[in-house]
Amino acid sequence: MPRVLTIGGALLGIAVGAAAAPAQTAPHVMRPICLADVAARAAEPSVRGDVHQVIVTVSRTAGFPCVVANFPQLTVVNGTARPVPLLAGRLSLGQSATIGAGATAAFVLRYVTATPAAVPQTAAPAAESGCGLTFVINGATAKGPAIPLGSCSNPTEIAVSSFAPGTSPPDDALAELPPDPPKAACRPQDLELRDVGPDPTPGSARETYAIQNVGLGPCRLTGGVGAVLRDAKGAPIPLRVAPRTAMAMLLTMLRGHDASFTLAYAVGGPNGEQRCVVAHTIAVTIPANPTPLIAATHVAPCPPSAGPGMRISNLRLGVPPPPLTRS
Repeated sequence: MPRVLTIGGALLGIAVGAAAAPAQTAPHVMRPICLADVAARAAEPSVRGDVHQVIVTVSRTAGFPCVVANFPQLTVVNGTARPVPLLAGRLSLGQSATIGAGATAAFVLRYVTATPAAVPQTAAPAAESGCGLTFVINGATAKGPAIPLGSCSNPTEIAVSSFAPGTSPPDDALAELPPDPPKAACRPQDLELRDVGPDPTPGSARETYAIQNVGLGPCRLTGGVGAVLRDAKGAPIPLRVAPRTAMAMLLTMLRGHDASFTLAYAVGGPNGEQRCVVAHTIAVTIPANPTPLIAATHVAPCPPSAGPGMRISNLRLGVPPPPLTRS
């Protein structure tokens, strides 16, 4: 009989304990990535001098809630011409947001236009179709009208932020340079290197690389970097670097923002394509620090038998887009 009472007491304790235990939270719901039925709506731009800043709201047009992740890509549309992907810098760290069922997300587009030189008008200008920007999100073109860029005026810089839930973009995207420059120098662990892409100009052999500040705050970086291209085995490709022709500037990099440089490399050569080597990675060093930043790349330089084989530009804030052309 005592054993029966003991078992009954244990069972009662389990029942009471279960009733007194706090309710378990529902497991996190994994949303699918948005692959279609996404619309992007741009607000009126805020213009300060040559800097245009646009907050873009992203919503779901059909289907279940889904996730927009990382960064939107930009394409240039120009009349009936085929849309052209556009190189763009970053204004924040990468993140994601869920849209659908009344939930939206937002990001910032910022572009800088060059002030055109005054030209005397002897006749009325001919009408022309202007360039516009559309967005590709998770590999699919978002619905909605293109953002006009005027009469194909060439932006000197274009950048986008990542997504944030709601109608306000990430805080980093709206940050401005502090009144007093930061004293902290950028460290390799604060920076992330990536291959932005090639210059699409025919006959060009130039690749643009971006360095993003992924640290906790703004830092300073001198704009002269070193670079080594490496083959599939990790061995350096013997390319002599041409001397710099301009003095590097001291840059202030905000958190989440980019600086970029261009690497021009030799192609062809007197011995033909057999001298060319496919580079798989690039190692970049910042001034006063030997620890390299490593990123994947896909260029095929051809080391010349004599003379420089590549030229490295100084760092500049943002990512300069290639020239836009009229249709």
